[in-house]
Amino acid sequence: QGNKAEAQQQQSVLSDVLKRGVLRIATIGGNPPYSSLDPSGKPVGYDIDIANLLAEQLRVKIEFSIVDSPGRITALQTRRADVTFANFTANVERSKVIAFTDPYLVVGSIYMVKADSPLKSVEELNDPKYKVSMPRGGTAEGIITATAPKAQKVRFDTVNDAFLAMQSGQVDAHLQDSLQNADYLSK
Repeated sequence: QGNKAEAQQQQSVLSDVLKRGVLRIATIGGNPPYSSLDPSGKPVGYDIDIANLLAEQLRVKIEFSIVDSPGRITALQTRRADVTFANFTANVERSKVIAFTDPYLVVGSIYMVKADSPLKSVEELNDPKYKVSMPRGGTAEGIITATAPKAQKVRFDTVNDAFLAMQSGQVDAHLQDSLQNADYLSK
């Protein structure tokens, strides 16, 4: 029963998009290299490229709305967006309220510290004197709880803000996926 209802809902969304001639996409504005805003405010990044390809294949225009991490689901639930392209880990809890496609990228999460940090291992980070930054509404909180439960969790609205907190010394470490951290390190 669930699969049939899900298929009907997906068909309904597709029908609405084709009738409207516009694909409404929710994405995160500060989540490089997946999605961010260029100096003119235009969304750019891997997620944006894939979203544009989908709109091209459907032969519809595209309309982006910028959301934060929790807003990825809210935009779908409130039908402000037809789909979300925004570095999104599929997990059981989220799958209870939204449907996921097959992933186009699979990465792991890693901690990042400044080069001069005294921290050399995750085990050392597991201490209440250390602070770890993370974006609000993502999967990092569960990972930190599992790997360094004694560390203080500091939530930020965007991945970029969480990274900048580590870079500026407000926190001792930053947890994010390996591709994002590699992107930050390359810059």
